[in-house]
Amino acid sequence: MQKNTENPIIKPLPLLQRWINKLRNLAILAGTWAVLFSVITIIGFKIGFEYDDGLVFSTPAFNQASGGLPMAMPLVPCAQIPLESTGDIKGESPSNGQLGQTTISPDKKDYWNFLNRSYKLERTKLIPLFTAGIFKTFGFDIYVICMREDIGTDSIKHSWKPFINEFIFVENNLKKYKVLEKGNFVLYFANSDADIIQARKANTTVIRLKRSSKSVNKTLYTPGKFNEFILPLSEF
Repeated sequence: MQKNTENPIIKPLPLLQRWINKLRNLAILAGTWAVLFSVITIIGFKIGFEYDDGLVFSTPAFNQASGGLPMAMPLVPCAQIPLESTGDIKGESPSNGQLGQTTISPDKKDYWNFLNRSYKLERTKLIPLFTAGIFKTFGFDIYVICMREDIGTDSIKHSWKPFINEFIFVENNLKKYKVLEKGNFVLYFANSDADIIQARKANTTVIRLKRSSKSVNKTLYTPGKFNEFILPLSEF
């Protein structure tokens, strides 16, 4: 009768070696992430997101602020600077029916105060939030640009901490352009044509966020018009 001379201790070694390799690969990935996170954090790279119909679906809040009646967001199309314009951005009305600058038309400060305090009615869009989360994981600063009056915004700012580094409220596209130009954003995620134009003029790489079909936002919105990249499923 032949004896079994196989060493039973040798059998687990291949399994042990596989786990060692997995741990080694995990350590390499963790080290790479730590280096990237440290470098990006030190440099202070910024990623910007448009708030209304960008990072959130805010139509319910606008409807609530307008008395419960469906109402377009109070953004009035005025003279907008075309993308290829070489002049400065002052909001003048160009001729020949060119697209115009989109400027806030506030009726009362109470309206903006009520709207900004109705943030709990807004729905965070999952794909834009997930995208922002990925950048945040790698150390990017996340900024949100919102075309509203900065009235009664303490609660909405607090609700996004510490995920959002800073909320920036602007009254018109001229101020938004200045924010993008001086902010040195690596990327800017936006939904409206006006935001695409202002980002391009500020030499900021822009990615289009799709707008919900239920949005009451009437600002110009033509995805793909400027051959921009469109984030898939970003309307949800």
